Amino acid sequence: MSSSSNNEKVIYQIWTDGKGSFAVRKKEKEDEEKDSQFEYSDSQEPEKYSKLIDSKMCYDGSITEELVQDWIEELKEEEVLDQDGNLIYV
Repeated sequence: MSSSSNNEKVIYQIWTDGKGSFAVRKKEKEDEEKDSQFEYSDSQEPEKYSKLIDSKMCYDGSITEELVQDWIEELKEEEVLDQDGNLIYV
């Protein structure tokens, strides 16, 4: 039998600096005390992302720029972000 690890849920978190820049972080179940790696970032400085704005369950460990852009659009529709990507509230 093949391993079921390909279908395990992975929680991704989207972070922002509040001014239109974003990063996505993969939350590791085993390492909850440790900081997990930022997998997608539109900047070279992940330490500037201080605000967690949403978490999302995914069924595989891959995240794409297209998925992140769709996620950002969802947050704009939910009025978490304004149309420029700036944070309205957390």
